[in-house]
Amino acid sequence: MKTLGYYNGDLTSYFDETLETSLKTYQASVGIAETGKLDKLTIRYILAKYYDDKVADYKNEVLQVIEDYGV
Repeated sequence: MKTLGYYNGDLTSYFDETLETSLKTYQASVGIAETGKLDKLTIRYILAKYYDDKVADYKNEVLQVIEDYGV
């Protein structure tokens, strides 16, 4: 949640109220049920966002190489 910009608290091993609230905010932003729980659907959305960002980063790197080297 911190990486996605939804959690500003300290990183601990506890599932506290702040983390629950950040999960609810994230769930609302992607249009899924605001349970505040790290359920399968929420995990899928988080992973999809993570991998979409990685693909976009990779695509940008490839485009930059093409531009730099005229490939």
